[in-house]
Amino acid sequence: MREAERARGVIVTLPDGTKLTWPIVCVDFDGVLAEYHGYQTMHEQFPPLKGTGGRNLLYCLHHYEYTVVIHSARPKAEIEAWRARHDLAEFVSLVTSEKVPAVAYVDDRAVRFHPSMSTSEILDAIKEPAHWERTP
Repeated sequence: MREAERARGVIVTLPDGTKLTWPIVCVDFDGVLAEYHGYQTMHEQFPPLKGTGGRNLLYCLHHYEYTVVIHSARPKAEIEAWRARHDLAEFVSLVTSEKVPAVAYVDDRAVRFHPSMSTSEILDAIKEPAHWERTP
């Protein structure tokens, strides 16, 4: 049984006093929930991603009773306004720039780490271009 199932319903208290119910999934904003084309355009308002990202992802996580936290380097007010504009507030418990304890982190720039990986394997994964930098 996975950790998420063993501890389902446990209350997690964050350092600022915020209380969240386990299991928690942290979802990156740019590139996962909203379109993103690099940091140069960070303050533009991108629409939600279609398909597996955006509303569909948040709905499914909510349906399976995960507590959803959006994490981003963007100002919290921008993301809160985006959530309201796209009618997504009901699916998200918290928006933060802090790393919150979670069973999973969904991020378009993540490098999955395993202790058996060599340093060169990790560096190769880091050097791989981000999806918005690749040419089709």
